[in-house]
Amino acid sequence: MIAVWSPDAPGAIAELPLSARPSAGPEGALALLSGGDGWPERACAAIDAGARAVAVADPGGAGLDRLDALAAAADAAGVAVLVHRRAAALLHAHGDRDDLRAPVAIVLECAAGEAALPAALRDALGLARELGSARELERRLAGARSVFAAVAGPTGSASVVADRITGSAPALLRATVLGRSARLELELDDAAATTRVLVATEAGASHAPRDLEDPARRVLRLALATLGEPGARGAAAAEGDHGLAALRRDTELAHAVLHG
Repeated sequence: MIAVWSPDAPGAIAELPLSARPSAGPEGALALLSGGDGWPERACAAIDAGARAVAVADPGGAGLDRLDALAAAADAAGVAVLVHRRAAALLHAHGDRDDLRAPVAIVLECAAGEAALPAALRDALGLARELGSARELERRLAGARSVFAAVAGPTGSASVVADRITGSAPALLRATVLGRSARLELELDDAAATTRVLVATEAGASHAPRDLEDPARRVLRLALATLGEPGARGAAAAEGDHGLAALRRDTELAHAVLHG
């Protein structure tokens, strides 16, 4: 059983009584944090206070300098920092299919206010990266409010449309993945607080049922599973798609798409 310090969502611990027990502070515990404003600094504070690992739920936008500072603190302390993004969770749950691997085409669409757009685009590009199609910027065309781009990776490329909306509009993210015999559509609408997943094959189309699991509980469950794997202690646990390195790569590519 792992001690968990969860100042943002203490109820998540009570829902996993066989795996987690509450801790009064971060020392020696898994720190479960929300991804709201200042999350990199709060994660650094938890590491400085002796946390054994940090899990961040739905991290908001953060510049490369802040991510690098957090990575340096985590490396120095030998602490894993796991970041769980909703878009990636949907892809893992519904896109792990043979008929969607090495997709023929990927189309990413993001629309949000100035503050929310970088994180939404970062997470959209993360989907393409996990499918092998987002490592570097190939082409970019910028208008007054919209950016059109193509990004490429080892197994293909992805088309990107990013729209800046006036004001502080919440993010809308859509991703379409076209495989050779299947199509996956993902949509995350922050304004309506909804997600939509559709998988279509020659046999027909089906919508995924609504996910009723509390987001904090899901993040805690996944973090406990990762930390419970053999050899998953310390910074090595954060090297995969849920790690800071992947988040940084996606953040850097999103900046290139938006700003050239």
